[in-house]
Amino acid sequence: MKFNTKPLIIIDAGHGKETAGKRSPLWKDGSLLLEYAYNRSIARAVQQRLKEAGFDARLLVTDDHDLPLQVRCRRANEWILDHKQRGGIEAERLLVSIHVNAYEQPTPTPSGWEAYCCGSNANTRELALELYRQAAEQLPDTFPIRTATGDHRKGHPLRPKTANFYILRYSNCPAVLTENLFMTNATDCAFLLSADGREVITDIHVQAVTNYLKNRM
Repeated sequence: MKFNTKPLIIIDAGHGKETAGKRSPLWKDGSLLLEYAYNRSIARAVQQRLKEAGFDARLLVTDDHDLPLQVRCRRANEWILDHKQRGGIEAERLLVSIHVNAYEQPTPTPSGWEAYCCGSNANTRELALELYRQAAEQLPDTFPIRTATGDHRKGHPLRPKTANFYILRYSNCPAVLTENLFMTNATDCAFLLSADGREVITDIHVQAVTNYLKNRM
């Protein structure tokens, strides 16, 4: 029997301020991207818009500090179990972990957007594909869309990357980790820090989640 449950969207802002090295170079214009702060600002914006749309959107981490992955997954899985016990179905539970990419080797540094999933669950794959579709549609054409087989801008199919990241492997729901451009690339980072860039990155996640749930409900 299905009760009056709302879809549960768990939003994870990757890393905390204690995680070493998660920042861009200091660019010539004085700008700097701190990944923990950027991820949290996007996560809060995504949560607000999803709540306004009527979803049960929750932040997995609510302050700036690091929270161990084991604790993150345990918290997420408690929410997931509660949703299940109240009659919610698997397709209405999901987790998105928001990150910004980096490349530590000397220049030239890579550019582009990518996402990762784990396992063969059909809902997980569809969520990852919807995120890829939105990134390909909303990001400027100059940014590569980095799929499992190559750049989608150059004709490669939208095939999500896979990885056994802890947050993906141990969360008991469809889960995808997004890497939203490279903070070590000057062009990528300038876009991320711009008002337009922040809006696009937020909208990629909001629209992807909304479309995924619309097709599953």
